[in-house]
Amino acid sequence: MSVVLQMPSKDPAVAARQKRDEIVTAHLSLVPKIARRMKRTHWRLDLDDLKGAGYIGLIQAAERYTRAHHCAFQTFAYSRIQGEMLELARRRQLQENCCQPLPVMEPRDRQAARSLEAVEVRECVQAILTRLSPEAREVLIAHYLQGKSLKVVGRERGIARTTASDRLQDALRRARRAESRAA
Repeated sequence: MSVVLQMPSKDPAVAARQKRDEIVTAHLSLVPKIARRMKRTHWRLDLDDLKGAGYIGLIQAAERYTRAHHCAFQTFAYSRIQGEMLELARRRQLQENCCQPLPVMEPRDRQAARSLEAVEVRECVQAILTRLSPEAREVLIAHYLQGKSLKVVGRERGIARTTASDRLQDALRRARRAESRAA
């Protein structure tokens, strides 16, 4: 195996990319380890899908990490990698709980959000949301459609994260029941 040494660039943008690439390469082994752990609890997900989400999280961690985080890069990256994998699991769970499959898209992907499939999904979700209590509806919308964590959802509503989680699970149970009655 040959190693190619690169001279540091004088251009700050190129130097930052080189540094990011070095960090990502040095920590690539984290992703399969975390993916195997996640696979134990999210057994329906494909291991390769988990790894793909994990690599995205690793790249994001390398781009966002600074010493101001007061932790080792590996610790910071672990949470970003795991977070991306959990986001994948959350999207898939919503797909299973809705009457139409959700398109897999980045949260800020405006082109995909305008697609016909996304409109159909939005209509399906809106029909289900009308059957939920206002509290459950707010939590479900904030978590799944706005992409907020349960911790943030709870903080915004002045409730504990566990209460937000309970409301979300209740909303999903009600949505499943409403879906099965409609079918």
